[in-house]
Amino acid sequence: MSYPARKIDWFKPFDTVLDESDAPFYKWFSGGQLNVAHQCVDRHLETKKNKAAIIFEGDNGDKQTLTYRELSYAVNRTANMFKNKFNIEKG
Repeated sequence: MSYPARKIDWFKPFDTVLDESDAPFYKWFSGGQLNVAHQCVDRHLETKKNKAAIIFEGDNGDKQTLTYRELSYAVNRTANMFKNKFNIEKG
């Protein structure tokens, strides 16, 4: 597995980097499975929970910062809202 591929936490490792069997409908990292929330937020909680995950600066100069811990809380609240109010499940 290449260096960039090792920097990603694969929930299921990919079989092939580029599957050209159904060209022009190419498949990248076929067979692999990722979790976007884990890649972007969860895996950083142990070492960066109090560091800035998102910094937003509005046109008027207002600035807002979310730490990884705050972002994780917001993501989980949103996921629970989708699950409880709209019956949206994983997947």
